[in-house]
Amino acid sequence: MKEKIESIVQYWDGQPGPLGTSPRLTLVWEKSLGQPSISFANEMGWILASHYVSKDEILLRNSQIDLGYKIYMLEINFAQENIASCISSSFNKEVSYKSVEDKHRMDFDVPLALCFGYEDKNSNIIRKGISWLYSDSYRLPIEKIVNGINPKYSQIYEAFRNAPSSGNSQTWRIVQVKDVAHFYVTSQLHERYFNIGCALAAFREAVRIENINGSWLASKAYPKNMNEYVLSWSFNS
Repeated sequence: MKEKIESIVQYWDGQPGPLGTSPRLTLVWEKSLGQPSISFANEMGWILASHYVSKDEILLRNSQIDLGYKIYMLEINFAQENIASCISSSFNKEVSYKSVEDKHRMDFDVPLALCFGYEDKNSNIIRKGISWLYSDSYRLPIEKIVNGINPKYSQIYEAFRNAPSSGNSQTWRIVQVKDVAHFYVTSQLHERYFNIGCALAAFREAVRIENINGSWLASKAYPKNMNEYVLSWSFNS
């Protein structure tokens, strides 16, 4: 299993995100780097997600979105291997920075980490939700998340709707225009770009599962009456 975990992390570390930046993923076989929001029967380690801190606001934004995308793709892949994991922004930053500094030649930040292991199956498990709330006890109605719903893509919208977000803030939206889905963030919350990155990963994985062809694109024809535009997906009809 250790080799499998290393292979998954190595793969996603080498992949760019949908916005073309390359945040780094560093595997640390160290326990108790922080307090995860899942009770583990056997905590195995952490993956530290880091990105360059650019003075270019667009590049910085895109790096944060891609970081959220890659770390949630890791969580999805781990779940497929029956490995429990949870995203956290509460961990030992001093140790984390020392663990990743050799991967960066410029100023960098380590805003998120993924703790992983084997989940405690005890019925009294408590998901504490220190930083990232995964509970589906409250989700905005799909009509609040997606404008221009196409029933053909309902399962994909639901995956997007149920993506994790900091504080369960759900700061992402879709405007569907014909066969193009346009993605937006809807607040000034500090974590909003990480949130939409996770949601894009949930969307992309659902597209794969539903075996629907398509591709990311930076559209010039996105609706301008929404909040901050991020990216689009073109469904190949």
